[in-house]
Amino acid sequence: MTESQRKTYATIALIIAGIFGGLVPIAVKIVLKEVPPLTYLFLRLTIMICILLPLSLKVIKSLHQYWKYICLLGIFWIANFMLFIFGVRFTTALMSQLLTSGVPIFVLIENSFVNKEKLSPWQYLGIFLGLTGAIFLILRNTSLSSGYGLISGNLLVFLSAISSSLYLIGTRKFIRNQSPLALTSATVFIGWIITGISMLLLEGISGFSVLPHITTNAWTALLFMGLICGVLMWFLINWGLKYASAIVASGMTYINILTAGIFGVIILGESVNQNTIFGGIFIIIGIFLSSITPLLLKGQK
Repeated sequence: MTESQRKTYATIALIIAGIFGGLVPIAVKIVLKEVPPLTYLFLRLTIMICILLPLSLKVIKSLHQYWKYICLLGIFWIANFMLFIFGVRFTTALMSQLLTSGVPIFVLIENSFVNKEKLSPWQYLGIFLGLTGAIFLILRNTSLSSGYGLISGNLLVFLSAISSSLYLIGTRKFIRNQSPLALTSATVFIGWIITGISMLLLEGISGFSVLPHITTNAWTALLFMGLICGVLMWFLINWGLKYASAIVASGMTYINILTAGIFGVIILGESVNQNTIFGGIFIIIGIFLSSITPLLLKGQK
């Protein structure tokens, strides 16, 4: 396979992964109508573990000396999932994707403090616009039918994005000398343990009693989250990032938002109003200025 072909296939892989990512809040909302949130998350992670652990047994042993750091990363990783599933019930699919799309902006902010990375004027402007749009959307405390979602749901999704960015910051340097498969498997395993304990304390095993009675739609959504989004999507992302350009990778955010908006209206019957679009435009411009513009300017030098 030539280098040009690899880039083409990598771009296709990232586009497909972006579509899958946009379907995440829709699938989650379908499952949560019939299954308690922690029971759902425990089942999803169980599916992922059954696939990932057999594949990573040979490489995961290399991480034992970093177990304290891995545990911290696992906490950030699972906090992202938990906050999201509790928040997405009280907001729309589009709103959830708009708010979580701010992860690149949070990464920039955290990098500037943790790693002392210098930001360009474009990035400062992008951060300001992105945060302005996010705050505007979060504070639209109305109802799900209005297209905004409740402030509680929006805030939890916003916090999940911050948790995700902390995980990305923590893995950025660590992953350079480690196996991505091993790190993914280890964090999933830690998340599975935390979720299992949380489920037993807050929900017990009552959630399992509903499984024989849930609809085909809920089972399909659960398997989609466990197999497609839990394993295949991350494989496509990791493979795509290896060969595609950084600009193409950054464009995944826009595919997520577009997919969530379109299918949220078609499948869930959600509404989109002008203020949601207004706040979303601020976030999208902010992401473009803070993450893509520096890459474009760098390419011109």
